[in-house]
Amino acid sequence: MNCSVTTSDWGREIVNCIVCAIAQGCDPNRCSDTYPNCGPGFELKGTIKEGHCCHTYVCEPKRVCVSGNAEYLPGSHVYSEKCENCVCAQHGKNYTISCNPIVCNIKCPAGFKVNKNSPSDCCGSCQQTNCVVNYDGSHRLMTPGDVLPSMNNKCTVYKCSLINDQFVTTVSQTSCPLLNEEDCEHGSIQLSPDGCCKTCIHKNDSCKVQASDDYLTYQGCTSVTRVKMSRCEGSCRTSAMYSAHAKTMSHTCSCCQEVQTTTNEVKLRCPDGTSLDYKYIDVQECQCTGTKCPDGNV
Repeated sequence: MNCSVTTSDWGREIVNCIVCAIAQGCDPNRCSDTYPNCGPGFELKGTIKEGHCCHTYVCEPKRVCVSGNAEYLPGSHVYSEKCENCVCAQHGKNYTISCNPIVCNIKCPAGFKVNKNSPSDCCGSCQQTNCVVNYDGSHRLMTPGDVLPSMNNKCTVYKCSLINDQFVTTVSQTSCPLLNEEDCEHGSIQLSPDGCCKTCIHKNDSCKVQASDDYLTYQGCTSVTRVKMSRCEGSCRTSAMYSAHAKTMSHTCSCCQEVQTTTNEVKLRCPDGTSLDYKYIDVQECQCTGTKCPDGNV
């Protein structure tokens, strides 16, 4: 009589085998209760051979693929860390894992590059590295902090910023202050350094006499009362232009200077109680007068 038992119907078959063993005059209690430890891809099966009383246990292969400690049914995807696409395949009675390399076809736009976050990230993803501005039909790349003026409008500028790890492009429009050219000194109207707005020297800001009252001090002696003193203050025209005759840049410089003065006298009181008569120059009229430019041209 032949008795066998498998793990699939263990409960019912073990009872039948015990009955079978008793009928043959065997004592199942004397059989070994140790079993082989079956690894992934194998299952435990027990049989009683002809003329034997106790079970014989063996590990028989399952109809699965094994990778690491995991089992995979035929046709299922098998996890791999080598940038491969792996599937459990059946070839007759053999079950093997078939792998093919993963083909990456990532093309990043301007201002982006491929970034792989981990070795298992085979193809990676596009990560932004710059701000991108459509500049006269082409892409201009900007780094955080860059400022780029528009080609068609000097008052429009693009700025690149990095905010919370995100590249942000902002467009700002400069608003020029209202300029009444009648209030400007003759010949002083010009563009600002960025080429956006018109500026000039206002007549109120031009060279003129400015008066002030203050105590006059000389060698520790001070005037008894405040003294009215005048000074020249304001803007004058300075220019630089190309000279075809000199074949170089020609510079014209002028500064606000006194053209008429008077000499006044004031009494100063000294710390030792003595008095001192002191003469000082007071400005009566100011004008923009020519002066030497730093390069020596007039």
